[in-house]
Order: sequence, then structure tokens, then C-alpha cells
Amino acid sequence: MSKSGILLVFIAMLVVGAQAFKNMPPTAGAFQKKKPVARTTMRAKDNLKSTDDNEQLSRREAIINAGQAAGAIMIAGVLGSSPQSAEAKSIKEANNELTNYGVSPFEGNVPQGFSPLVEVWGKDGIRPPYLISFLYPALWVIQKPSMTTNGESGTYAAGNYQKGDSAAVYVGPSEVDGNDVMAKGKDYISSIVLGGLTQKGENQYQNFKTTKIVAGATGLKGQKYYVVDFKYELLTGAGFYIDRRGVAAVTGTPKNVQAIVCATTDTRYKKLADDLHVIADSFRAYDGKILGLSYNLGDEL
Repeated sequence: MSKSGILLVFIAMLVVGAQAFKNMPPTAGAFQKKKPVARTTMRAKDNLKSTDDNEQLSRREAIINAGQAAGAIMIAGVLGSSPQSAEAKSIKEANNELTNYGVSPFEGNVPQGFSPLVEVWGKDGIRPPYLISFLYPALWVIQKPSMTTNGESGTYAAGNYQKGDSAAVYVGPSEVDGNDVMAKGKDYISSIVLGGLTQKGENQYQNFKTTKIVAGATGLKGQKYYVVDFKYELLTGAGFYIDRRGVAAVTGTPKNVQAIVCATTDTRYKKLADDLHVIADSFRAYDGKILGLSYNLGDEL
């Protein structure tokens, strides 16, 4: 096995161990493996009354922190890109850039603590170009697609991966000949969200369910946006799973659908729900051909 393969296995083991400790009472003596199809979660409230229990909690916290740090590396690899250290654009810079592209700037007052992303997905001359924009919490790490001689891979994403919070852009083939993905119904919109979740691994999710779909903004050329609330279970390699909830924004053009899929753990959702909705509500995807965008792989390397 290669060094990268060994590292990936080690990271996966850390993540699984951290989740198992997190969902287990401090006095439990051993991990219990859970079948993926089970619907009940391993939940227990800690009742710390003794010094021994406090010491055991410290050990649990240490393992959880290690697993969360490893998870940040794993998710970065899954998205096919690496964290970017470049400074975020200011709202003024982002709005000027959007105006130069000939599209509307970010609307209304940008919430405090958010930064804008304005980028083009598909700069290799192979993938169709789309101008992508959205707001994200300023402390989140940005990831961008990788570019090689074989073309562009990966996607734009932002996240606080140590906490399990993420938002990732998805572009896929459209089954609708127009700018309104609702033309094919709510089940189709749900399938687009699921496509965003599974773009790097179809066997990592189960019990996906859409809980709400509402109409959002209307964009360029009558392009319709829909905001979707959903939940699912993230499977681990050892058979454990993590309950997750999220918000997505879904839209489409005649040849492709575009979405941003935001998610966090079920336990953090109440705290982050408003932030995830800000990201989804701000998401825009513009057809690069309409904007006159054209790229060549050789120019981008």
C-alpha cells in the first residue's frame, strides 16, 4: 500500500474512533458496532459525578479532537482540492467583480462575519464554465478545484471541517430543457441535492430525506432557484453513522444543474441553521456561455 493509502486508512480510523467515543457514555467499556440499516442512534447523556468520570471525559475529549482534526484532512481529500491561504475578497471587491461580469452584485446587507466567494467553475476548457458566487462564514476554510494537464477536478467548497460544517458546489447534467428544475418535480430537486452529497462517494450515505422545498430567487434569463432542507446519515467505514442535517440551493440551465449543498451534524444544526440558510440564499450560478466566458487548459496551468 502507498504512503497516501496508509495515511487515509489511519485518518479514517481516527475519525471513527472519535465519533464512537463522542456517542458513548463515559463509563462504557467497549465500542459497539452498529449495522448501517439501524435507525436508532447511539446517544447518552454524561452524568459526571466522580473524579474518575472527569478523567475519562478528558480522554474522550482528546480522542474526539484528534478525530476532528483528521476529519478536516479527509474531507479536503474527498473534495479533490486543498485549503487555500489567499485572503478573502471584500464585499466591495466581490461586487465590483460581479458587475464587471455583467451580473447583479450581492443583494442587501451582507451579514456580519460573512465573506464572499466569486469564482469560475470550469476553467479547463473541458468542463462547462459557470460563474459561481455565494457568502460563507469568514472563519471557514476555502477549497478550490485542482488543475492538472488532465483538466480541472474537484469543486469550490468552504467549511469548518473540524466541527463537521461544510458547503460544497455541485454541477451535474440536467434532465430539464429549461431554467426551472421544478418542471420535473420535487423528487428531481431532491435527487440533485443527493447528487451533491454523493459526488465523491455513493456508499457513504443512507436514509436521505428532503424535509422542505421552497422557491427562492429568480436569476439571469428567468433561472429559478429553490432552497431545500434535508437530513441524512453519514456512514463510516466501521459501520457507525453520524446524523446530519443541511440546507441546499438548487438551480439549473438547459444543459446542467447547479447547487450548493450545506450540511453539519444534527447536534450543531440548531446553532448553524441561520448561517447555512445565508449561504444557500446567496448562492448564484451563471452560465458562462451567456456571459461570454471561454477558457483554455494551457492558459490555466
